[in-house]
Amino acid sequence: MIKPRTPPGVMELLPRDQIAFQRMLDVIRRNFERFGFLPVETPVFELSDVLLTKTGGETERQVYFVQSTGSLEQGGQPELALRFDLTVPLARYVAEHEHDLAFPFRRYQMQRVYRGERAQRGRFREFYQCDIDVIGKDSLSVRYDAEMPAVIYAVFSELGIGPFTVHLNNRKLLRGFFEGLGISDGDRQMAVLREVDKLDKRGAEHVRATLQGEGFGLSEATTDQILAFVQLRSTSHADALARLDAMSGNETLAQGAAELREVIELLRANGVPEKNYSINFSIARGLDYYTGTVYETILDDYPQIGSICSGGRYENLASHYSKSHLPGVGISIGATRL
Repeated sequence: MIKPRTPPGVMELLPRDQIAFQRMLDVIRRNFERFGFLPVETPVFELSDVLLTKTGGETERQVYFVQSTGSLEQGGQPELALRFDLTVPLARYVAEHEHDLAFPFRRYQMQRVYRGERAQRGRFREFYQCDIDVIGKDSLSVRYDAEMPAVIYAVFSELGIGPFTVHLNNRKLLRGFFEGLGISDGDRQMAVLREVDKLDKRGAEHVRATLQGEGFGLSEATTDQILAFVQLRSTSHADALARLDAMSGNETLAQGAAELREVIELLRANGVPEKNYSINFSIARGLDYYTGTVYETILDDYPQIGSICSGGRYENLASHYSKSHLPGVGISIGATRL
């Protein structure tokens, strides 16, 4: 007799808990719709060449591929892959239906995604994501970057799960800082960004050893400057922005600082309390497609769980599927982790 058991890394609830989970999803959905986002669903699997056009980092190595038994016996390559997030399928969706959509296109999507991660507390292989994104055509104002934390504040305030902080950064700040250190190659910058993104999980000494190791070969002085920058802590948003102003001289960094300043000013104007957001220069996000503002939301009483809502701005994600320029910005709530 086979012992009944679930695979590792999945969430299966008894009815009482499932009802509570559904109520949480209802709160999230209600707030998304209140902000004017429209529902979308996409297939659980995508064509693998479409899904993996621009991911990079750890995620690409965690993809589940789908292969029929017949194809496997013939040694064929898997044509399908389970989606690892809802953002890349959205880019495909918008490019495919571009002429039937009104822009800026505001969509929400609440579905399961799949990643071959090591199963542990707070990390799942099958999990619900609740996403919102705004997609523009040709351009998209930074004011939409500021709308994302406002939605996060509305959702988590109604859920009542305790104090939380939205950590903000801008990828251009990191890229500009790297350029100033002589790290100008795009692929090399992305590799360093991915290591910086591991700072909270693995610690400064691990990141230091990796950056100075054989794969990167950065000098001790360069590594020290990178770690000093990403670990800058300020007493206020004004202080953090003033520190950026003092680093003038790099155009990319200056553009990132201007965008971050505008986001902070709009958050104040939108009535989001300052205690619920913070500038954090170590936030990088591991996915390669982010280009500007990035977000990570932490429950103040449960920091060990990690980010329960993250996202950012992407300028070029849909360029693999369309000649149109379709910039976007969005966030994803990890409902299963919550």
